[in-house]
Amino acid sequence: MAMNPAIRYLARILSGLALFVLLVGCSDAPNEAQVTQVVEERLATAFEPGTFSLESLRRLGSGPLANTAEGKATRIVYYNAVLTFERDLDFSSWETLNVAAFANLLGATEQGVSGLAQNGNHKGDRIRAHGTASFVRDGDG
Repeated sequence: MAMNPAIRYLARILSGLALFVLLVGCSDAPNEAQVTQVVEERLATAFEPGTFSLESLRRLGSGPLANTAEGKATRIVYYNAVLTFERDLDFSSWETLNVAAFANLLGATEQGVSGLAQNGNHKGDRIRAHGTASFVRDGDG
């Protein structure tokens, strides 16, 4: 007995949709919490505690990078973040990173960081960053 062409077409669409949902659900890319942790760790290593607070971070997507020399898989994750100054800071000071180094710390370009004031920022000022974080697959993590 032959299957109705309309039912066969519907079955193909449903199979394709099920495969798509399965593949999306199996993504091994780092999640938003992992990206947030990396950004907070970067800030903590470069600045005194209480310099910034990470107000928000939104993970945007990811893509593959070339494997490491050891053959481990790597991914780049894109994000948008809003940081608030918790104290005054001048990026032209000798005691701190310059704007390019700060942008690099966030995995951004100088154009990817907005809100930095030429004469320094003050407590409460906000920075918006369009940054990236790279991850290496190591075992199960």
